[in-house]
Formats: sequence, structure tokens, C-alpha cells
Amino acid sequence: MPDVRNASSFVGSIPELYDRHLGPVFFDPSAADLSARADPSAAPVLDLASGTGRLTAPLLDRLSGGMLVALDLNGAMQHVARARLRSPRVRYVRGDAMRLPFGDAVFSQVACQHGIMFFPDKTQAASEVRRVLKPGGSFLLNVWTGLDENPLGEIADRVVARFFPSDPPRFYHVPFGYGDPARIRADLQGGGFRSVQIEAVDLRGPCASAAHIAVGLVKGSPIAVSIQDRATVSSDTIVDAVAQELERRFGTGAFDVPMKILSISASA
Repeated sequence: MPDVRNASSFVGSIPELYDRHLGPVFFDPSAADLSARADPSAAPVLDLASGTGRLTAPLLDRLSGGMLVALDLNGAMQHVARARLRSPRVRYVRGDAMRLPFGDAVFSQVACQHGIMFFPDKTQAASEVRRVLKPGGSFLLNVWTGLDENPLGEIADRVVARFFPSDPPRFYHVPFGYGDPARIRADLQGGGFRSVQIEAVDLRGPCASAAHIAVGLVKGSPIAVSIQDRATVSSDTIVDAVAQELERRFGTGAFDVPMKILSISASA
């Protein structure tokens, strides 16, 4: 079973590579889905586990006014986000989703793009979100479905495992391991949400090339730490192997890759 805490280790060069190589492919299409579901009149809004800010900008554009608070546990990820977007309407806060540093009933809306999978206790996190929401407020989330429906993650996971047959890094089983609607509904309801709506959504991720996305898949996620710790093969060798597998699947040059997410709305 993958360790959620270790899977959250976005350190060193990982945040910048994550944002540059994975951001346009995985997170911009998903951010378009989530921000389109936000209530433009709701304020203030919390962007929870905001990372490098791929949701923050389109969410701010969606809102007609008021403040947007972008919270993340990782200061290096927030450094990338601050470089992307500086606005008097955005406040960056470093904090833990397990213990949100806000009072009760502060926000009209909370959005979380592909972050809840990394929370050690999903029900506790949902309870904290419920606490900081105003009565009638909404919690909007996106999560990935499984590796079987997201080929970039599946290919990266499978190719990396070939190099470590006795102890394969399992990072990708965390972001792509929380796609069971029944479990999600139970976790959110356990945190105090009454109405939970879940819809599967098909997206397309634009990849500049197999080599470009392979760098992100291997060096732009915490799997890079697992590879380095094992110290038996270079990450460049694995990048090349992932790129070759992607080219076999999708060809050379630019390509769009199919992805599937669950689009979730919960009412306080």
C-alpha cells in the first residue's frame, strides 16, 4: 500500500518540473471543469491544496469579486504559484488541510483540485472544510479515476516498476487510487456534508511530446524521490524508457491523451 505521506514529498526541483511538464496536461483541463462549476457570486473562496496554482487563476477569473485564499502545505509549490499569479484578490496561506487555520463559517465555497487523495484522513479533511464553510456553502472537488482509465499514469507506473521488480515505487497508486464514488461519498458524508453529487468526466490532455511529458511523469512527482533513494538506476534512463513507451502508444510529436476524472459537488 503506498504511503500517502511520502507521496506528498514535492521537494527540490519537483515543483517546477511538475508545473512545467504536468500542469498543462493534467491540471489545466481539470481546472477548466472545476472553475466552470464555481458560483461566480460566492466570496470568499478557498482553493484547498492549491499547489502551483493551476486552478487558482481560472477560479479567480470565474469569480465576479471578493477574495480567493490559496492554501497549501508545501511552500515550494506555493513559490511557483506566486510567480504565476499575484493579485490583490489572492491571499496565499501555508497550512494543513487536517487543521485549517481559519475560523468557523468563513468561506462561501471551497474548491480542491486533485488534492484530497493526498490527505491522510479524508473524513477529517472533509470535516474541516465543512467547519469553515458558511451554511449552504459548497465543496467542489476533482479526483482522478483509476490507472486503467488514465493511460499516462498507467504507463509511467508500469515502466518504472520494470526497473524495480522487487520493490516498485507506488506513487501513482495514490493520485489514481481514490476513484471509488461510494468511498468518496462516505468520506464526505462522514465529514458532515448532506448532498454529494458525483459525475464521471472524460478529458483530453495536450502533450507537447512524449519526451516532454515523460520528464514530468518521472522527475516532476515524488516518484523521483523513490527512484533516487533506491539508487540502482538513473532517472534519465527511466525518462527515456517512459518516452519510448508513450511513443509506441501515441506516436511521435504532439498528441492528446484521454483522461478521466470524477467531478464532485457537496453541499454543507
